[in-house]
Amino acid sequence: MAFSFIFGVLSTHAKPFESRKDLIHLLDRPTIPRTNQQQYRRRDPIQVEPGGILEILLSNLPGGAIHAHLPFSPVPLNECYLSLGFKSRFVTCLPKDSLGIDNDCHVINMVYAPSLKKWLWIDPTFDTYVMNEKGELLSIQEVRQRIIDNNPLIISPDANWNHKSSETKKHYLFYYMAKNLYRLECPVNSAYDIETTADGKHIEYIQLLPLDYFKQPAKTTWTNQYTKTSYTDYYTNNPAYFWLAPENN
Repeated sequence: MAFSFIFGVLSTHAKPFESRKDLIHLLDRPTIPRTNQQQYRRRDPIQVEPGGILEILLSNLPGGAIHAHLPFSPVPLNECYLSLGFKSRFVTCLPKDSLGIDNDCHVINMVYAPSLKKWLWIDPTFDTYVMNEKGELLSIQEVRQRIIDNNPLIISPDANWNHKSSETKKHYLFYYMAKNLYRLECPVNSAYDIETTADGKHIEYIQLLPLDYFKQPAKTTWTNQYTKTSYTDYYTNNPAYFWLAPENN
């Protein structure tokens, strides 16, 4: 596994990347199997930052599987963006799961483009960004609305799942992501080492809920009995607040 740092800044904020793919290929990743992604965080003590994640990913033995979870790719990629001066977050995309049987979710990145005045959809797991019919890069919010309205969407031509298999727009957006864009969650503060658990550490998340979601809490707080890390989850129905542009952009 190797890091490939592309020195530049998104869009016209400073020097542009050589291509849109450079936004995703800051981190070349190994093949990571699908897992029960929704349960990866908050369970066991783990160093969830690039150094710790690399140690896990590089521990693959011949003939064995890499026991890592899908968010390990968006998390270090997010920290690569932050280290290069980007305003960036990783976003957990969650299903409605009204029956309580869907444990699947998906984690992607969003990077703020000052020239476009919006967050851009970046998915390192599927090696893709998303565009409209004019070839303009879209945000998570825009992709979600276009799926609802059945408006045209385009994914990058070489979209693939972890360099393992090619991906189609129909399966990726209208099957897999459509059901996982019901609820959206991200850390309140996007920073280095945000998800590493430790005794006495407190981590905060905010989740965007549709008005018709069957659960509408204002805030939940709890502590992991194993890691002794405490969590506060805030909830909002206000998309403008959730997608607020970063300061000093």
